[in-house]
Amino acid sequence: MTDFELWAYIVLLVLVSISILVACWLCFWRTRIKTFLVLGAFLFLIWPAFDNFTNEMLWDSGRQAMQGDKPTTYPFSMMAHKEGGFSIGQVPIADFIFRFNALKSILHYLLWALIFAVLARSLKGLKRAKAEEGS
Repeated sequence: MTDFELWAYIVLLVLVSISILVACWLCFWRTRIKTFLVLGAFLFLIWPAFDNFTNEMLWDSGRQAMQGDKPTTYPFSMMAHKEGGFSIGQVPIADFIFRFNALKSILHYLLWALIFAVLARSLKGLKRAKAEEGS
């Protein structure tokens, strides 16, 4: 990646993040549905912290496994380096990293689906309340 591509990526990431944050706040301000604040908190506080924590644990455990040591934290202790051979319940490092990141992506999308389901339910309730108010 060139320097220009890196800076373009950073600028785009910041612009998209700011626009999503502003959209969450404006939607909350107009509707007073707290789910929009939960969505913003999830986007900018909870998931990045979880993602950084698990990435650090993954790379630290991968480094330990490459040095021939057994990582101490589960599920990272399932990683094994080929020189030591594989025992029951152990997988190669590359397979573990792929599976771990795939599982984390699935969790990310499931949480998004949950947020949107709660949001849709909140908007449905708001629509019903406005209809009853107009009657």
